[in-house]
This record gives sequence, C-alpha cells and structure tokens, in this order.
Amino acid sequence: MSTTKIITFAITKGKFHLIFLSAMYFLFGFFIAIVLLSDKSQLTTLAETTNVGNEVGKQAPQFTLTDFSGNQVSLSSFQGKPVVITFWGSWCLSCLKNLTILEMVKQGYQDKVVFIGIHRSDKESTKRAFFLLRKLAVTYPQLLDTNGQTYSQYKFAEDTDLNYFLDKNGLVSERLTGLLTEDVVKSKVQQLLEQ
Repeated sequence: MSTTKIITFAITKGKFHLIFLSAMYFLFGFFIAIVLLSDKSQLTTLAETTNVGNEVGKQAPQFTLTDFSGNQVSLSSFQGKPVVITFWGSWCLSCLKNLTILEMVKQGYQDKVVFIGIHRSDKESTKRAFFLLRKLAVTYPQLLDTNGQTYSQYKFAEDTDLNYFLDKNGLVSERLTGLLTEDVVKSKVQQLLEQ
C-alpha cells in the first residue's frame, strides 16, 4: 500500500469516526433532553391533577394516625361522608371548648358526618389529653399527631385550634381557626350535607 493510500485511508477513517462520534453524541443528547422534558411535564401534570393542599377547594392531605387505644385511623376510610377535623392541644383552652361544641353538634348528625379530633401531642401532654377527653365526655375519634407532620400539612394560621370542614369527596369546604360557636358549626355541617 502506498503512502498516499495509507494517508487517504487514515483521513477517511478519521472523518468517519469523527462523523460517527458526533452523530452518536447528538443522538444521546437529544434522547436525554426528551427524557428530561417529558419527566418535567409529567410532574407538572401530576401536581395539577392531584390538587392536594389545605386551601378551600383542594383535596385535603391524607393521613393515617393512631388513636388513644393504639388503632390506626386513616382519613381515606371516611371517603363518601363529610368530615369535620379539629386540631387541638391540651394546653389550649379554646381548643377544649371547641371539642365540647363539636361533641354537641355531633349528636344531631350521628351517621351523616364524621367528626375527628387530632391532638398535637408528646408523651406528657398525651396523658393529660386522655384525662381531659374523659372529663369532657368527647366520644368522636381522637388521633395523636406525635411528630406534628399532619398539623404542618394543615397549618394555615399560628393558632393551635385549626378546624376543617371537608365535603364527602375529601375537598376542603371551609377552614376556621379560633373559638367556634355551635351555630357556626351547625351551619357549616348543613352546607356539607347539601353539597
């Protein structure tokens, strides 16, 4: 083989490798871009369709918490019924008043509406809370939020006593803070039943 043929072959082969490698890098980059863009659009679509949050009109965040007897209770188990949730602490006087108001209202809606109390607890306050619940004669389910995660998902104000009214599909219909009145709770519950 002559020197000219060897040089021509090397240049041709080099160009082939260069063109081949360039094409492979281009296709690899194109493939990565498609994957990244499609994942991003799927995440956006997922966020838009789930619409979970603590704001009115959004799907209430799901939770599974333990009650004072050690049984696990999930919000999803009440799907199909309106739900009233109150967050409380054993140190919060307005919270304790809200517990009794909800107990009174609950008596008129036994099988139609679910009432749930969620205690922001640690070991010491759990003992006190158990004693207070017995003294106040609260009969609806009381759950323990020992790590504060559920409260954080639902928190919309600095108060401990947060109150949520969810429709039968689990959408937030109303959220209130502070001391409730029996009339306000009855009105909100009636609205839930009419939806």
